[in-house]
Amino acid sequence: MMTAINGQEIGGKNFELESVNIRNTDRLEIKANMLEPIKGIITLTCAPFLDRETQKLSLGSFKIDIDASNFIYKISSPIIEKIISNKIIAIMPFDPAPYLKTFLAKSPQISLLDNKISLIPSFSQLLLDQLSFTPNCVLCNITLEDAELDVIV
Repeated sequence: MMTAINGQEIGGKNFELESVNIRNTDRLEIKANMLEPIKGIITLTCAPFLDRETQKLSLGSFKIDIDASNFIYKISSPIIEKIISNKIIAIMPFDPAPYLKTFLAKSPQISLLDNKISLIPSFSQLLLDQLSFTPNCVLCNITLEDAELDVIV
């Protein structure tokens, strides 16, 4: 997350984060210690859910809050909140399938009997059956349609 956001220009301002902490209680909470464009802590809270029909992730009850470190920053924080909020809303609902497909496409070819037999996995479509957030991880059930294991001798 830090590498994706650091140096990004949003609303004409370059963002620089010092740290990011993610936790899940009854809602997903992301706290980022921001150094630029204003010094303070950005807190994003939401209740993400998977729409199984569209296969996209949406943010329920999305809220953003900036706790700026000094008075000048506190005055400008609503502007930054609006810029970040608009940027996040613009990319929602989020389709995780291309990222998961890329990850699964890197499934290694398995070689057996001194490379005489190769097993190559493949599939035609990836479907998310379930996505849930726990305090320590994200659990995702994936169905691979037309999954095959090609055997090359």
